[in-house]
Amino acid sequence: MEYTNEAQKSSSRSIEAFALLSTQENWLLVAWCRLRQAFRYFRLDRINKLEILAEKFTPHQMTLQEYFDRYH
Repeated sequence: MEYTNEAQKSSSRSIEAFALLSTQENWLLVAWCRLRQAFRYFRLDRINKLEILAEKFTPHQMTLQEYFDRYH
C-alpha cells in the first residue's frame, strides 16, 4: 500500500492485516508492517493506494485482546 503519515511523508508498505478498529475520530487498520517488522496502526483516510496481492501469509495466532495486552 501507499501511505501518508501525519508529517505528510509518503511510503510504500507491505502489510499483513490483523484488525480494523473504530475510534471516535478515525478508522484504524492494525497490521504487521514488513518494513518495520512490527505491528502498526494505519489510518484508513491516509491510505492512498491499496493493492491486494495473491501472496498469502499465516495469520497471527492471537486475539485482539491478547494484542492489546501484549502491545499496550
